[in-house]
Amino acid sequence: RGTTLLELMLVVLLLGVLLSVTVPISFRFYNTQRQTEVVHTVQNTVRMAQLKAQYDIHDSAVGVKLLPSQIVLFQGNSYALRTASLDEVIQFDPPLSLSGDDEVVFARISGIPIAAVALSFAQQSSTSTVVVSALGLVDKQN
Repeated sequence: RGTTLLELMLVVLLLGVLLSVTVPISFRFYNTQRQTEVVHTVQNTVRMAQLKAQYDIHDSAVGVKLLPSQIVLFQGNSYALRTASLDEVIQFDPPLSLSGDDEVVFARISGIPIAAVALSFAQQSSTSTVVVSALGLVDKQN
């Protein structure tokens, strides 16, 4: 006994319903994971800059600059006055949408930031903020 056209259509319909439910959930999960990865990358890069400033490796302050398509760990008192040959660059794809502060600089030896900042960025319609307190504590907000 073979399968009827009705049974075949029922199986195709059930597969269509199953896919229409699971695909959006999978994309949402994927986008959430990408945003989490970006937040961790920003946090870790800021912490690395702070450690490099404390170790005083290049006898200068160390900072992090957020740009739409990359994050730059730099040596110098500001991104504009940095030693470009010492830049460490991490690329982002898709690009970030930035708002608020986009740069933090840590003082030599103490590792204290020049100013407290909130690095806010969005990717794929999800916004996150990495906060650096006046004491140098790095944390994720929201």
